Amino acid sequence: MNADHRPIDEWSLEAACRGKGNSTWFPDVTTLTRTGRAAPPVPTAAAVVCERCPVQPECLAYALHHHVDGIWGGTNEQGRRNLRRAAGITATPLMPPAINPGNNADHHDPEERTAS
Repeated sequence: MNADHRPIDEWSLEAACRGKGNSTWFPDVTTLTRTGRAAPPVPTAAAVVCERCPVQPECLAYALHHHVDGIWGGTNEQGRRNLRRAAGITATPLMPPAINPGNNADHHDPEERTAS
């Protein structure tokens, strides 16, 4: 995977998940196992959308190179950790949480993430 890809504000306009809401791509953290060691599986609804998405490779590359929550490019957080480890990729934070309290508000449906 190459970090040199189109900026998110370009490719995300073509994403199959755009406008579909965020609950599928940002599963509730209470779905984690009691041990906290396993991430929730990729929901079937998200997997179907990601599978047919024209920008899935760019979405996955973005998520591998940045610390993001939720489902990106058809992977959950644990899956991305495994892929990073295997590929020797070090993810970088987007920005400190105090500056970006919405944490990835640009992903999927920005209006929904900020409407609360």
